[in-house]
Amino acid sequence: MAQRLGSSLENAIVIVAKDSAQGVAIQEMFLGQIFGGKPQFVRQALVAHGDRTYDCITLLVEGQRELVYFDISSFLSAKMHSVAPSPAGPTDV
Repeated sequence: MAQRLGSSLENAIVIVAKDSAQGVAIQEMFLGQIFGGKPQFVRQALVAHGDRTYDCITLLVEGQRELVYFDISSFLSAKMHSVAPSPAGPTDV
């Protein structure tokens, strides 16, 4: 069975944006395409892995929790922020 795009760090949705405002708008567009409508936001976490920074968003979709990973390194560099690596999973923001 194929994994859904964005369901893990390995297949995170890569966001290319000039700044965080544009990046967030692109993320919201992808979430709408993946889940349709407006899923219920549960939490957001930043994850640093190697030289990449990921945004892990937890949503409630039809009563089930869904994690979506975005690679946001283009506008939020792990080198610029003190985000601790999290091999066990995301860290709350």
